[in-house]
Amino acid sequence: EFLPTNHYSVEKVCFSAGPAGLLDTLQELQRKTVLISGSETHVCVFQTTRDLLEAGYTVHVIRDAVCSRFKENYLSGLQLMDKMGAVINNTETIAFDLLRGSDHPAFKVISAAVK
Repeated sequence: EFLPTNHYSVEKVCFSAGPAGLLDTLQELQRKTVLISGSETHVCVFQTTRDLLEAGYTVHVIRDAVCSRFKENYLSGLQLMDKMGAVINNTETIAFDLLRGSDHPAFKVISAAVK
């Protein structure tokens, strides 16, 4: 419900979202930074992050918005992506960084959502 009307989704059949058109979409939108969330931290998220980093993007992996079936796989996936150069971040830090200040129109909504 918080996504803007102009958000983009990429459907995929490969483990990485790169071949599914994500890289083309990002290039078209002229984006340089990507926030990653998703399932199977050590497989899909890892491979997508690797492809984005190799393509020159700054990648923030949102640690509380990714998951794996087993904690060990989750932790090893985060560690691998950190070593590759991804920024391991969290939802609250990203949300408030995007707002920049309490004068943002969405501040009260976001503040209530993270409590």
